[in-house]
Amino acid sequence: MNIHAVTNKINEADFFFEKLKHSSTEPVNRSETEYYLSAFLSAARSFTFVLQKMCKNNNEFNGFEDWYEKQKEKFQIYKFSDYFVEFRNVALKEGVSELTGGTIYTNEKGEMVSEIFLSHNSDKFKTTKIPDNFLEESFSYLQILVSIYWDFLIEFGEKIDPWRIHTINFLEKNKDFHHDLIYSSIDDFEEELTKEKETNKLFSNSKPHKIVDQLFEKYLKINRFE
Repeated sequence: MNIHAVTNKINEADFFFEKLKHSSTEPVNRSETEYYLSAFLSAARSFTFVLQKMCKNNNEFNGFEDWYEKQKEKFQIYKFSDYFVEFRNVALKEGVSELTGGTIYTNEKGEMVSEIFLSHNSDKFKTTKIPDNFLEESFSYLQILVSIYWDFLIEFGEKIDPWRIHTINFLEKNKDFHHDLIYSSIDDFEEELTKEKETNKLFSNSKPHKIVDQLFEKYLKINRFE
């Protein structure tokens, strides 16, 4: 088992979010924007489904259910969580298009900002808090998903992240070579090298997983190789 299924789903949500941002500024691409909107909502909502399906009732991930219950608190804190759930249900289950238009403007920081306008005609939105800027809050929603992904790697990375699996297996099989690699790459020998420090050093010399680390840097400002 590896992390590719989870990685692909969160990257899919990011991909369609970017497509949605750019297409929203082109009036002639209204249908295209609607398609990207639907795809974004589907991918974003499916991320946690894929994660749960892969790990729930799987002996390799003991403690996952308790861990995920704590992760769900992030959705409870975020004031627009119910909105994204309802919007996804309306768009995918009812086939109703809420899109009315789009624009691009310069904000108070001098940044170019895209925005799309939604009608929210469904009765389900009468009791749900609606964001003023859908694209801005979509980014915030993706931040939550990526933070869950990050916490998942921290908790279960040695079982699912190929980068960690192969590195740790290498360390177990090549202990002497491992030490040669570490010491040949460190200039300051004064600090005692624990196993954890040695492992982290070897990780830092590894090639990053492009998709994973792009998402961490984009949404969380985290670079695990620095």
